[in-house]
Amino acid sequence: MTISQKFNKSFWFQFILPLFFFLGGLNTIYAYGCFEFDPDEGINLMKAFLLNDGYQLYQEIWNDQPPILTHLLASIFSVFGSKVELARSLILIFSTLVLWQTWLIFSLFGGILHACIGLLFLLISPNYLKLSISVMVGLPCIALAMGAILSIIWWHSTHKTIWLIISALLLSLSILTKLFTFFLAPIIVIGIVLDRAKNLKKASWQKKLRSPILWIVIFCSFSLLILLSFIGIDNIHLLLENHTSARNIDAFQNVALRHSLENDYQLFLGGLTIWGIVIAYQRQQWQIFYFVAWAITAYLLLSNHQPVWYHQVLLLHIPAIIMVGYAMGEIITTLFRGLYLSANHRIISWFLSIAIIISSTLLVGEQTKTTFQSIKSWQKNCSPKIISISLDEQFLAEIARSKSQTNWMVTDSPMFAFRSGIPVPPSTAVLSMKQIETGNMSDRQLINIINQYQPEQILFKRFAWTEVTDFLAQNYRLQKQKDNFRLYIRIK
Repeated sequence: MTISQKFNKSFWFQFILPLFFFLGGLNTIYAYGCFEFDPDEGINLMKAFLLNDGYQLYQEIWNDQPPILTHLLASIFSVFGSKVELARSLILIFSTLVLWQTWLIFSLFGGILHACIGLLFLLISPNYLKLSISVMVGLPCIALAMGAILSIIWWHSTHKTIWLIISALLLSLSILTKLFTFFLAPIIVIGIVLDRAKNLKKASWQKKLRSPILWIVIFCSFSLLILLSFIGIDNIHLLLENHTSARNIDAFQNVALRHSLENDYQLFLGGLTIWGIVIAYQRQQWQIFYFVAWAITAYLLLSNHQPVWYHQVLLLHIPAIIMVGYAMGEIITTLFRGLYLSANHRIISWFLSIAIIISSTLLVGEQTKTTFQSIKSWQKNCSPKIISISLDEQFLAEIARSKSQTNWMVTDSPMFAFRSGIPVPPSTAVLSMKQIETGNMSDRQLINIINQYQPEQILFKRFAWTEVTDFLAQNYRLQKQKDNFRLYIRIK
């Protein structure tokens, strides 16, 4: 049965679980009032808020990430208003797309059993559910990258040029959302070259190279067009400098991949990925090796990079889980096939299959426990909106009291400014730990910005800002302080 036939055979069934996941995610977003899942949420929202207000990304709004998600959020805000729930719903759509793509991959290369197992592993993987409703760039980037891989797999099946073009465009959009999927470009090109070498053995090299060259030209041309149109040649360095500089910062040396993955879970992913490679080789399902190459390359890149934040590990988790689900589905299928084997072969087959299943269950069990503990932890901060009285909400209410007299707000937690509808100085939209540790923003620079904009309110939550605090004593009153929160009001 060809890939096209498999797709048509289970056309409607593939949408059932993603649909339930989407509806459940919407319920979490709109029924519960989680103030902020991650500081990056406020940063991404504020960049889009300022862009929608007419400020220029990279020129006025300091930014070290590609522009696609920011422009997409700004477009939504311009039509429906600046709301956290809308932005989270957009990320949920991308997450649902990843779920559907994963189901499609499993069903095409294995079957329904593989798909059910694979999606279960994906849903219990570290932080996937939390990141599915967090306004962050990782999942949108990976969703587009998976679309590029699926398109090229479809091209292998049909050899229709349209899928080649779609693949190049989707991967271009992926890296223009976040740069960390760029390494997939050479993987895809190698796959196209190998296909042409296999299927056009007697053709000239010019004909064999036509498809990979077309893919490269479309990918590079579209990426360059977006970069020049939305960023400008003079600002491209912003996408690289902050990240490359961070690798040598002492504070980030322990923020590494080894601290983001439990040892048992690494063993589970690694062992079943290897088993999946063996099965794919035996069945000669060569296109699954796109995900093998993705997982191995992502592991090597993340292992040699600092800092590696928890949300970046998705780049490794998703392709590895595809191989894990593929392998485990095949192992369980083999267990049932053993019913038709001779007695001796049946015993051996069952023994090996059951041993692997039990071992995998034990290895993934601790990760499952960790995942559900994490869900309970962030759900505590997502109380039903009618009784939400968190410290964040208390300070948000205090900020709202002076909103009508506030033109600007300086804060290292821009979610407060976004929810209040108050702009921050564009150069302070990204007051991240990386921005501060790399020296792109210092106390003295922030003091200069405060002098320039004269913000009526200043809220600090994440960082000490010792020099800034001393400076504020001259013209600001400490309105409210609790724990690490400090809200200042300008004295008129």
